[in-house]
Amino acid sequence: KLEQNYRSTPNILSVATEVVKNNTQRIGKTLWTEAPEGTKAILLECEDDRVEAAQIAQKIQYNVRQNKSPFSDFAILYRTNAQSRGIEDSLRRATIPYVIYGGLRFYDRKEVKDILAYLRLIANPADSISLERIVNYPTRGIGKTTFDKMMEFSQTKNLTLFETLKNTRVFGFGILQDRAIVALEGFCMLIEKYQDLKSHLSLSEWARILIDELGFLKMFKAESTPEAMSRHENVMELLNALTEFQERYVAEEGEDMLAAFLKETALISDIDKMDENKNAVTLMTVHSSKGLEFPVVFVAGLEDGLFPLEKAKENAHEMQEERRLFYVAATRAKKELFLLFAKRRMRFNSIINSSPSRFIEEIPEELIEREKIAARVESRDYSRNSFQRKQASFFDADVSGSGNTKSLRTMSDEMVARATETKYRAGLNVIHPTFGDGTIMHTEGLGEKQKLTIMFGDGIERRLMVKYANLMLR
Repeated sequence: KLEQNYRSTPNILSVATEVVKNNTQRIGKTLWTEAPEGTKAILLECEDDRVEAAQIAQKIQYNVRQNKSPFSDFAILYRTNAQSRGIEDSLRRATIPYVIYGGLRFYDRKEVKDILAYLRLIANPADSISLERIVNYPTRGIGKTTFDKMMEFSQTKNLTLFETLKNTRVFGFGILQDRAIVALEGFCMLIEKYQDLKSHLSLSEWARILIDELGFLKMFKAESTPEAMSRHENVMELLNALTEFQERYVAEEGEDMLAAFLKETALISDIDKMDENKNAVTLMTVHSSKGLEFPVVFVAGLEDGLFPLEKAKENAHEMQEERRLFYVAATRAKKELFLLFAKRRMRFNSIINSSPSRFIEEIPEELIEREKIAARVESRDYSRNSFQRKQASFFDADVSGSGNTKSLRTMSDEMVARATETKYRAGLNVIHPTFGDGTIMHTEGLGEKQKLTIMFGDGIERRLMVKYANLMLR
């Protein structure tokens, strides 16, 4: 038996071995290594999946600053593709470059782009690129020849493509078959229906009803292949993204929430444009990680029902496969291993209470170091909007019974004002995770929307928003 390991430290090997040895259908072997003992695996207990993603980003930033490690030293592993969305969002906010190994970034996945195309067309009927993408998806019987003819009409009549399709019965009479005319009219009616509904429902509920009527989820379920189920999960994760955006959205004058969400998804930072051969954190599923190795590995989502998957609970063979996958995940780490689980996770567009993975329970306490992460602003329970709603409900009540609601409201306003005062002022020195040391030259506004002009060590002035800059004071 080949039992010597040349990759991981003894502590990491022990964590992996203690879990996989619970498999009964396994040829017994005990791996060993001549490497130094190394550090214990770090187990992070997070309030929810937002905190989990934020913790990963913060741990990477700290390691990069303290040890001067390249981003390419880090890998983040997860059991399902859909998990990448929250992690990607957190890395993007922290301006940490990343690549998806063996897959696409969340917003580049076909099913996500298809639904976003519907949202863009509803928000802006003049968006002919989005219209062309989804006019016959799911299939409506609108062929390329039909579409090309209507495209010609739109150019001849100097109308938008959507306006032309709305008048298909006029322009297409005698040229298009009746079934094509009916299909195009039905498509336009669908778009207009959801333009009208948008003002009567919350963004997340509105999107859920739209997706349900389009039949994406039913279609993927009917296919019942692993790829189709992964697409199903990605669509559900997009609904999660809409719900999260709705929770933290602060309206600006004249701005529509859907338009704001689409603007956010369309913003491609310099990190997103990076050359994939450059220095970047690697994200991948555990399946994709076989044969690879990294100095530092994060295994996210270690909860029963996610890793191991729910379906493995009733199937001994699949549970053993899940344990083997955990073994693979843990032994991708050469020096440091972080194991993370969330007590609550948004799945299937609702908050689900989670239990730690049984694999965590199978690891002896002496092999791990536990860190309990207190709730913070990244957690849903402590979101800004949630706080404001709770605060308003308290201060709008006459809690003293004396009719002194007005003074309580004034007190509330003062508390909010103090809480949102910024800690960033001109002249202070800061550290940015990508640009390094800098000095604040000028500030504009307050709170997380405050804009800072910073002179960095490379002699370049950059204008950054506090909400996304992820700065640290020196």
